[in-house]
Amino acid sequence: MTITYHASGEITEIRGVILAFLKKQKALFPNYKVIDIGGGANAWADEYVDSYVDICEFNCEFNTDKKLFVGNICESKIWSEIANEVSKYDFSVCTHVFEDIRDPSFVAKGLMTISKAGFISMPNKHTEMSNIESPAYLGYCHHRWIFDICNGSNSPYLRGIAKFPIVNYWNTAQNPLVKFIHLLGKHRLGEKINRRIGFIPGLGGLDWVLPKLASRTKELGFQWQEDFEFRLINNDYAGNSYIELANLYVNLLKEGI
Repeated sequence: MTITYHASGEITEIRGVILAFLKKQKALFPNYKVIDIGGGANAWADEYVDSYVDICEFNCEFNTDKKLFVGNICESKIWSEIANEVSKYDFSVCTHVFEDIRDPSFVAKGLMTISKAGFISMPNKHTEMSNIESPAYLGYCHHRWIFDICNGSNSPYLRGIAKFPIVNYWNTAQNPLVKFIHLLGKHRLGEKINRRIGFIPGLGGLDWVLPKLASRTKELGFQWQEDFEFRLINNDYAGNSYIELANLYVNLLKEGI
């Protein structure tokens, strides 16, 4: 299992690496086949894509005569349909999909089943834990997951954690009072005071969030070969209490990029 390239930075730079790779592969191997999973809304790699997968037909602004598989990628039917059509694609593209769907683990397995290699990207964790859309909540309102990439013993691996409502405890939104509450929560007595007055979980702020990396123009992306490892933080278990859950974001999510 190998992740050959990974980065958290500007979308144009990360995708530029992938476009250059696909251009080279298409030139070397005329029958090199590429499939885009969920790319109907933003077909940024269309020049090199042979087939698309989406939950619905493309809108009228995107016209293509390329093969289109329509279905829910969190169900087995669509993956069987793809496998019956082509034994295996050489490369798959899946950008800004994992954070939207109910079962990224299932989709990760599907990608490795129908393609030999691929590229996956999503908003980085700094963006999902910042007021990117509104001062009322963190991250994008329709996203279900937060991801990072950690270094493993053999290869980097993708990690995810569900975006539970508790994340909005860290929604400072430039509010001096909330910032003070988080500062107070860094100390043991402060934690107790915060909880006593109802500021649950009563902890400090997320010191690992970097505002300079929180942007609509940035993403987390990686290229994989043969297969890749995907883990759910704490095995997707939220813990026995709100304190255990909160500490997954405070302590574990800060480890990767």
